[in-house]
Amino acid sequence: MDSKRLEILGREGVPIGVVEILPAAGAEGDYKIVVQLQRGYQVVALRSEMTAGRISGIISLPPVTKQTV
Repeated sequence: MDSKRLEILGREGVPIGVVEILPAAGAEGDYKIVVQLQRGYQVVALRSEMTAGRISGIISLPPVTKQTV
């Protein structure tokens, strides 16, 4: 299998990260999936979902603002 790179789109088609599917080293037919999200995004998943290879969703953290004292 060749490696593939897929873009993850958020609301209104804004890119928020990528998923890469890569062949696993030394194992015929095995592959690994790498999810890279832009800063400020998190993957949310229950433990039972993770073991089944699923996620609940991707959330964004509120923008950080600098406060002056």
